[in-house]
Parts: sequence; structure tokens; C-alpha cells
Amino acid sequence: EAPEVPENACVAPKLDAAPDFSAAITEEAWGKPVATISKDTANAVLHNYEGTAEDVSADVYFRWDNEFLYVGMVSADGDIAGSDKSWVGDGFQIRFVAGSEMAYEGFHDVYVTLNGDNATAGGSDTAIEKGAVVADGKIHIMAKVSLAAIGVNPAEGELISFNMLRITGTTEKPYAGWLSWGPFYGVGNANNPGVTDANLLALGAAPVVEEPEEPEVPEIPENAIDTGK
Repeated sequence: EAPEVPENACVAPKLDAAPDFSAAITEEAWGKPVATISKDTANAVLHNYEGTAEDVSADVYFRWDNEFLYVGMVSADGDIAGSDKSWVGDGFQIRFVAGSEMAYEGFHDVYVTLNGDNATAGGSDTAIEKGAVVADGKIHIMAKVSLAAIGVNPAEGELISFNMLRITGTTEKPYAGWLSWGPFYGVGNANNPGVTDANLLALGAAPVVEEPEEPEVPEIPENAIDTGK
């Protein structure tokens, strides 16, 4: 019997095969996003830092297998900007903690930001596998994160607390600001004002693949002539 998932949790479906980090995120490869966030999302806030943070939204994807958590983000952007500096440029930063309670020390930190046609990545794991694709005015940012490094067993029903920044860079200010989903810097911090509740992710089951139905063969009346066709 599958574990009960808390009502406030996003659910990450299990994958049979790792997604391709050199390709744009598609529904065929990643499924549907677990959430779409914007400044109007409950528990989110847009915050200026070095400039004016772009008013962006983002589709957020989480998937997992027996070793890794796969993170994806797709976000339309009218002024796509990258940088070779850490945490700077369009991208995301996420802090993970195993279990249902967020902590603001000892978290597992991951960031991936644009750097030209590639990505800059790091945080707690500087060897993180990452990907970045720009297509049709959207950025596709991806990361593969070790579940063991987060401290989570690779099992259905396991919970992960997290907070996320959609970092927004502009041509003028590559670290203009961010969209904070959850209190990334802690409750009451001026960098995420008014945001109080951390997010919760549950490792879910693999998607059910429905077999196509066999077409019904009409019944032939007993008095009908069989033409053999």
C-alpha cells in the first residue's frame, strides 16, 4: 500500500530512465510540472537585489529514481542573461532538507545558472550534473541531485522539505533579484519578506501507462454471408 502523501506536498513521479540534460524539457521526457510559480503564487515573493527582478513565472519539475532527484525548470524570459559567476544569471537555487521540517542550517544547497550556452552549477555538491538549454525565449535549467547527499532513502513516500529561488538576471544586472518560493533565507528575513512556509516534496510512484484498448469486433449475425474479407 502506497504511503499517504500530505495534502500540501508536491509529488515527484518516479522515472525509469534519466532525462536528457542536453535537450529542452518536454512533457514526453519529464511529464507535467509539479508546480507553476509566480509572484502571485501563495508563499512566493518577487524581490529586487542588484536591480529590478523580472516579473517571471516558472514551471518546476521534480522526478526521481533509485539514486537521484532530477530537478527541472522552464521559464519564459524577455531578457535572458548568464554569467560565469556563482549564483549569478538566470537560473535556480534550491535548499533541500530530508523530512517534513525545513532547517536553515545543514541543508543541501544546489544552484544552476546560465553561463553562455552552458551552465554554472554548485552549492553543497560542486560536481553536480547540470544542463541548460535556451529555446523559443525560454530557459530550461536542469540538475541531478544525489538523494543520499540530501539524506533521503530512495523510496516512495519519502519527504523532502525545500525552498527555491528562481534567480533573475538581466543584461544590465546579472543578479537583478529573484522569485522566492518558500522562505529561502529564513522566516522574517528581508530577502523574502512575508513568506512563512517551506515547501514539501514527496517521492511518488511511477506514472501508470495505460495500455491501448483493443477495438471491439462486431458480432456477425448467424444468417449473414461471410465474404472472407
